[in-house]
Amino acid sequence: MVPLRALLAGALAFCAALPSGAVAQAQPTDYPNRPIKFVVPFAPGGTADSFGRIIGNALAERIGQPVVVENKPGAGGVIAADFVAKAAPDGYTLMVADVGPNAVAAGLFPKLPYDALKDFTPVVLGTTVPMVLIAHPSVPANDLRALLALARDKPGVLNFGSAGAGGISHLAGEMMKIEAKLDMVHVPYKGGSQSVAGIVGGETQLMFITGSTGLPHIKSGKVKAIAVASGDRVSFLPDVPTMAEGGMPGFAADTWSGIVAPAGMPKPVVDKLARELRAALQSSAVQKQLTDRGFQVLAASPEDFGRFLEQEVRKWSSVIKAADVKPE
Repeated sequence: MVPLRALLAGALAFCAALPSGAVAQAQPTDYPNRPIKFVVPFAPGGTADSFGRIIGNALAERIGQPVVVENKPGAGGVIAADFVAKAAPDGYTLMVADVGPNAVAAGLFPKLPYDALKDFTPVVLGTTVPMVLIAHPSVPANDLRALLALARDKPGVLNFGSAGAGGISHLAGEMMKIEAKLDMVHVPYKGGSQSVAGIVGGETQLMFITGSTGLPHIKSGKVKAIAVASGDRVSFLPDVPTMAEGGMPGFAADTWSGIVAPAGMPKPVVDKLARELRAALQSSAVQKQLTDRGFQVLAASPEDFGRFLEQEVRKWSSVIKAADVKPE
């Protein structure tokens, strides 16, 4: 398993540890010599789109070529992933990878038109956005231990909302049910904004939500933060314990963004892209843009990203199978 804190530590050491001439010798002299396309698997405005545009602009400045962001939404990101998987592995068509199409889809769709691991070349794991377990103020529990005790005392009474069946907010709730042996009711909505409205309005009681989306509602008191679903506490909610601190060790449910390419991309191109992207992610200007939006910057290597993808596919496929989750 590749803990996120280990990826972050490795990223921080990246610039200092990299031999000055090692990568330059392996890079093709003429790449890139035309615009690069970043395919985003969702509509504009979400976390993947924000990440793609911020890092795309930074990459363009470093390489002297335009980086064009193309949004290709549909089928939970599967349409975009399939498009990139079948593109030429020349370094000019890349995908903003996301936990949905690049990890969850492998266990969710029995006839996925691509292999989530074999059909892509990992380039960089850029960021993670920690998820937070929130509750409506009417729920008589203010921390995870009290919530678990309440759920066990009243099986089948508590419910949790999600942005839709098979999404990360749903699977995080199912994972909590499985690991803590709880009986709770899932209430799926037709999208993120509807699910947020549901818990703010008291239609649902619990929900896993990205920190960036949930923070305004937590600050306003419309919902309360129960626990952070990451290995470590987060800077924007420093007083909120992790799920592990609340009695569920090893629990982790993050959304994340990275860059992948079609399988078979030449190693010199991978190395150059990884080097430029990781250096861009380490710049203070890019870090500020990302952290201001609730991202935690990782800048993990292609090798670490590959291992991370493998563990994410295993984890979510296991949850999907155990909970018998079906795609909408």
